Formats: sequence, structure tokens, C-alpha cells
Amino acid sequence: MTHHILDIPLPRPPLTSNQQRGAHWSKVKAARDAVAWHIRSAGGDTLPRLDRCHVAITWYAPDRRTRDAGSLHAFGKAAIDALVDLGVLAKDDANHVLSESYSVQQGSDHPRITITLTAEEAA
Repeated sequence: MTHHILDIPLPRPPLTSNQQRGAHWSKVKAARDAVAWHIRSAGGDTLPRLDRCHVAITWYAPDRRTRDAGSLHAFGKAAIDALVDLGVLAKDDANHVLSESYSVQQGSDHPRITITLTAEEAA
């Protein structure tokens, strides 16, 4: 399996799932645009096209506060949409994005959000 890793230098997601629920649409759009910009800046526009893959998102949080890994879903949706827009992912449906996983590592000396794309090899 081939892995492609993007390190996004953010100490926290621009908008968590909980924050997104009550946010004005303009704030949600600004957060989604920020995610897309960070993905391009991290080299997302240089990745090869992946027809089918697994997506894992890990937040290396700057402190040891307990966090809900599910709060990364809004970031993940924006990241996957950005990768589709860049032509890295063919589509964001279940035939192309085979799985999504979210995790949080607490107390990192190097806070960031890492996106790992694992290509599904053709049978």
C-alpha cells in the first residue's frame, strides 16, 4: 500500500464539528477555505491522482486536554472536498473514499494535523 502524508501546521482545526453546528455560513465557508489553502500549501496539489483510498486524520494537539476525535469530522469533510477540487481524489463518495478515521494525540511538542491517504491497490 502506498501512503501519502500531508502535515498541516495548525495547532487546532479552524472549526470543529461542535462549533460548526451553530456557526454562520460565512464562518463555515472561511474555515473550509482555510483548510483548502493549508492543503495546497502542504503539497496537496503535487500528490498523484488516487482512484480509491483510505483517509486518516490525526490531530497532534498542543496540550493534554481531553478532546473528542469526532470533532475533526468538519475538518475531514473540508479536507476531502479540497482534495477532490485539486484532482487528487476522483470523488468523495464511498466508492472512492473507502474509509475515514479520526484520532487525537495529546501533548505534542509539534502541534499539527496530519492527513494520511492510503491508496487501495487495484486487484
